[in-house]
Amino acid sequence: MSRKLHRPREIASSSSRPMTTSEVEEEYGIPVGTLRYWRHCDIGPRSYSVGRSVRYDRIDVEEWLEAQKLASARGGVA
Repeated sequence: MSRKLHRPREIASSSSRPMTTSEVEEEYGIPVGTLRYWRHCDIGPRSYSVGRSVRYDRIDVEEWLEAQKLASARGGVA
């Protein structure tokens, strides 16, 4: 009887792995309290629940930050 060897799953790269609220704070400097408030008000980057935990996809955070930058940018060369 032969046994099949299972290869371990590849660990998702940090860019595709969902981020916790604390990880968003650490990487982007947005305080956890602000992220919670924005989530409560349905503003801020897109987030979702996994059980009782809130998660953010890095691409959603970055796209939201870019949209904020474009909407509020001032100055520069005309």
